[in-house]
Amino acid sequence: MSRVYFVHDALGQRRFGESDLPLRIGGRDQAGIALPDVDSNALLAFIALSDGHAYIQPSSPDSELFHNDERLQDSAWLKSGDRVQIGDVLLTWRVEGDKVLIDVQRQADLHDPRPPQKPPPSGHGGPKNEMPVHAEEGDDGRHGRPWRKVVISLVSLLVILAGYLLASTPVVIEVEPRAASVQMKGFPPPLSLWQSRLVLPGSYRVTATHPGYAPLDEQVDIAMDGPVNLAYAMQELPGQLQINAEPQVKLEIMVDEQPAGLNPAGRLELTRGKHSLRVETQRYLAYELLVDVRGYGEVQQLDIKLAPAWAEISISSQPGDAQVSVNGSVVGRTPLAMELIQGRREVELHKAGYKPATLGLDIVAGQDAEIEPVTLQPLDGRLVIDSKPAAASVSIDDVFHGVTPLTVSVAADVKHDLKISKAGYRTEERQVAVAPDDEQSLQVHLPAQYGTVFLSTRPAGTIVKIDGKQVSSSSGRLRLPTRTHTLTVSKPGYATREVRVTPREGVSQNIDVQLSPAGQAPAVKKTTAIPPSTSTAAGSQLLLVTPAATMTMGASRREAGRRANESTRKILLKRPFYFAAREVSNGEFRRFRSGHDSGSLDNATLNG
Repeated sequence: MSRVYFVHDALGQRRFGESDLPLRIGGRDQAGIALPDVDSNALLAFIALSDGHAYIQPSSPDSELFHNDERLQDSAWLKSGDRVQIGDVLLTWRVEGDKVLIDVQRQADLHDPRPPQKPPPSGHGGPKNEMPVHAEEGDDGRHGRPWRKVVISLVSLLVILAGYLLASTPVVIEVEPRAASVQMKGFPPPLSLWQSRLVLPGSYRVTATHPGYAPLDEQVDIAMDGPVNLAYAMQELPGQLQINAEPQVKLEIMVDEQPAGLNPAGRLELTRGKHSLRVETQRYLAYELLVDVRGYGEVQQLDIKLAPAWAEISISSQPGDAQVSVNGSVVGRTPLAMELIQGRREVELHKAGYKPATLGLDIVAGQDAEIEPVTLQPLDGRLVIDSKPAAASVSIDDVFHGVTPLTVSVAADVKHDLKISKAGYRTEERQVAVAPDDEQSLQVHLPAQYGTVFLSTRPAGTIVKIDGKQVSSSSGRLRLPTRTHTLTVSKPGYATREVRVTPREGVSQNIDVQLSPAGQAPAVKKTTAIPPSTSTAAGSQLLLVTPAATMTMGASRREAGRRANESTRKILLKRPFYFAAREVSNGEFRRFRSGHDSGSLDNATLNG
């Protein structure tokens, strides 16, 4: 029958069976024999079984344990009455039949030590209620019969033993670590003999236990094939790492760059040795360190303090009460103080009647910031512009936008300079303002512009056509719209001539056309009358330049800033050309290219 262990320690009176061994001796968390005034995680020694015999072994050779007043550095068998001193604590071991009494007391609490139980006196150990055995005196040759029975019994026993030895197989079991408690169970039960066991053929189980190792439980089939050597290596129990995070949040743990989970007790099981540990969570900075795990099932505590991965950002708007979104998710309304995780964040402000505003913020953990108030711009208004005649050029604030009919968006609640022009018609200018998200229609009538052209033709009786339509030239005075016209002068027997003319309001032009007889000179198909000035479609004035002589072009050697490939040379301009009366403004050039930017000089903008 297996023994029962009664323990009286710092946790009170408890009971253990042989299956509960080995017992850990140390603090209250070791789930074994608890010593008073000892750290709850401390592990000082083990009590285990080997072949049914109990022994004690310190957890470390440096432990200060005394067995029967002798320093204990290795394992020692336990006998009834043994004493184990651990610091100020005394552990006594008493065996009473199938009961083992283990008592733990402080030496300061001991008053009258209890005397060990004495074995019964020799010859008087039997129970009192047993009947005495009377030996019969032999006579008539019957005196040797008891000895004959003894001899027969011994011979039978030897025969059985010889048969057992012939039928059994020697089994040697080697287990690492060598101090493990090893048992071999089965039927018929193995017979222990020195370092081996004699086992009859059959199925057996080999079990082994040792503190800090996973229990060994293997099944083995034994046959009559000669000696059997069984070798086993017990697996070390992993160390258990208890991670205590402040604050208490859900953690994602990486061990040696691989994801790791917790056991049912909420601890991280790691093999003995050094491991790189990385603790991550959603709103805190990652925590990294190198841990040295002692293993053998020991529980180690790891306290970490997590640093926040966010910064507090304050934002306001003008006008206020604008909706704030971060990376597309609504977080509140201005004015607003919010916690943003580190990294690049797109912050958008929305308010009815105003254009959305977008801010790109680079958030640094722990660096709080207050954003400058965001001024929201009203939504654009729309101008729907039409003119009579159509296809008139439209410029708003000196920026060309297209020709009528035209719909264009403009900034709301702002006065804009509107200019509508077309060649041959008077330019219309006015100021307009549109409410946010409103639409305003404009119908503009452009009055025609006229210029005077005096036409003189020879010989008499010529036929004059303007843009293909015949007109009377009796007076020689023509009132024409200020756009380019084609004058055709013809007469039978003479070569027809065409003249292009662009009248200007307030400026009269004289055109003299003389037809040549058809047989005297080749017909001149087209002649252009060149007025002294003209204007572009955008209204810029151009002056006629008629070259009369040669001119010098280039840079002399003495001129500052002259380049090596520059030199002076004489040139001759053979054809007249128009030159602007003044420089082209930024506004005029933007009618040609709306995205024009003149840049800056000495930190002063040139876009005025």
